[in-house]
Amino acid sequence: MSFFQSAVRRPLDYYEGEFYSVDFIRSSSWNGSESNFAYLNLDGNQFLEIGFALGIDSIADGRSFSAFDFDRDGDQDLLVVNRNAPAQFFVNHWADNTNNNWLRVRLASDDGRTAVGATVKVQTGNRIQAKTFSSCNSYLSSYAGPLLFGVGTTDKIDTVEVFWPGGTSSQIKGIAANQEIELHFPNTSRTEKKF
Repeated sequence: MSFFQSAVRRPLDYYEGEFYSVDFIRSSSWNGSESNFAYLNLDGNQFLEIGFALGIDSIADGRSFSAFDFDRDGDQDLLVVNRNAPAQFFVNHWADNTNNNWLRVRLASDDGRTAVGATVKVQTGNRIQAKTFSSCNSYLSSYAGPLLFGVGTTDKIDTVEVFWPGGTSSQIKGIAANQEIELHFPNTSRTEKKF
């Protein structure tokens, strides 16, 4: 008999000094009615919890989320998947009335290879941001869309550099903000899409 079978067949399981039945463990949430949180990065060293102010502090039993630019306006929207409730979709309108700009970078291949593992570095003035392309961005969720970079009030990105899987790199300079660019590997071709 395997460990898994014997553990499942036991009538009680032990957890931190208390006994719970296997049926209880299988049917219950360990986090109960905790609110979802969202943190605002104030200065790189401090964070402010703003879930209530944004209206995303639901007490549904959230299990995973995915952040992506659903409405293609340059900010991250959220999809939260709950355990015993419908999924919740939150459209971000936080930056609608600001002068902040953005750049979306889509990585592609002409021969069907994946860009998973590629790192994109975006430089605007002295500020450098880097993101690694992955097919997942959260526990129990996935998203293989473009990488989104907030570039503040600047209207031109100095440099976009991609470090591709396998060790090659590509670089383009002087890109206008508020657009999506598509970069192909191993050769770099630039496709600008205005939205």
